[in-house]
Amino acid sequence: GKICLYPMFPENRRLERRMDIIEFINEHYQSNQVIDFSPYEKQNLFLEGTGAMVIDHNARVAYAVCSNRCNDQLFFEYCQQLSYRPVLFNATDKNEVNVYHTNVIMGIGNDYVIISDEMIRDKEQRERVLSQLKHSGKEIISVSEEQIEQYCGNVLELNGHNTKYLAISTTAFEALTPQQIQTLSKYVTLLPLDVTAIEQAGGSIRCMLAGIHLPRRKQAIEPN
Repeated sequence: GKICLYPMFPENRRLERRMDIIEFINEHYQSNQVIDFSPYEKQNLFLEGTGAMVIDHNARVAYAVCSNRCNDQLFFEYCQQLSYRPVLFNATDKNEVNVYHTNVIMGIGNDYVIISDEMIRDKEQRERVLSQLKHSGKEIISVSEEQIEQYCGNVLELNGHNTKYLAISTTAFEALTPQQIQTLSKYVTLLPLDVTAIEQAGGSIRCMLAGIHLPRRKQAIEPN
């Protein structure tokens, strides 16, 4: 029942914290607390929500890559307040540049995880992350750094009435191997969406969507 407001590194993204959105959520979903981390911006400490963290809600585990968008102490505080097990690690690209958002290299579904574990260069950290994922019951679908460059990790599982879908860009879908598609199809219906314009700016499907994990309020049924 908690809503979190996050401290954002880019100043223009701070404008996305809008009271009308919070009021809409409170009207339609059951929430009992707003936790505001945004004052940490004044200390230049940042934790950019579900970009900086990839959360396994079922297993109550939060994964995060160390970066200037994810302060480690804020991450641990978040996990303590929301009762998640923290898994913090480092990841870099082939040029040894730190991955700035965890959802670039990792997407968690109900039964599987898409992850570029090769980008976790430290062997001990990589084994710790993979061990936690296996312990949480996830089938691990490893993707290469080249596939990450095609946004294969930037995906989001959606719940339909009787079907689970994987929202994925057409760019990412076309970069998957037949074996990866076959494995994913055991769990979800793949839903490729053309977001080429968004990808030209450096983001993809997951950057456009946010999950709401609150129970709906019971609305009064209006008579016809």
